[in-house]
Amino acid sequence: GRNRVTGKRWLILAALIVLIGAGVGARFWFNRQNFPAVTVEALRARDLEAIVSASGKIQPKRQVNVSANIELMRGFVPRMRKNKWGRVMFSSSTTSILSSPHEGMSVYTATKAALNALARTSAAELGHDGVTVNSLLLGVFVTPMMLEQFDMLDKTYGPEASKAFVDGYTTMTALGRLAKCEEVEGLIQFLASDAGSYITGSSLTIDGGL
Repeated sequence: GRNRVTGKRWLILAALIVLIGAGVGARFWFNRQNFPAVTVEALRARDLEAIVSASGKIQPKRQVNVSANIELMRGFVPRMRKNKWGRVMFSSSTTSILSSPHEGMSVYTATKAALNALARTSAAELGHDGVTVNSLLLGVFVTPMMLEQFDMLDKTYGPEASKAFVDGYTTMTALGRLAKCEEVEGLIQFLASDAGSYITGSSLTIDGGL
């Protein structure tokens, strides 16, 4: 059965390095810099039942946040449909539904909102074949890429810039802190199991109560 996630074969295209903890017992393929380096053709033979797709540092943002996800679906969804079972989860952002005061965020937020729409429409198209599609709206998680952004803030605006950002952001959350990567693990395991089989086309928020 598919009630246990342990042993499943996953694909994560990510700079969010530890979306799922080691305890899941899954296999991962990472491409931090350039999506084409991990081609659909190279991985098509892997009988993947679940895809968790997350964005990395690729320009333009449309390529990684929209085009890469579409290509992943084109590569792996046909086999999911044939098997009458599959799970697709997109790594979106809370900025896709909340306005950001920071300059230069408009393109990023637009591409993340496109993922939410892609999840809703794809869920309707694939539901009768047992494939669910959902979008995960993530808040600020402490990842290696985020730590690099903090360093850049400090170098650009002074040594207290990143602390000011963290303090300002966390005061807006119910939990009063940033997220750990492993804190999204439970939701992913749930959605990837039969327990989450009736959840599809949803945009699920994981932001600590923002």
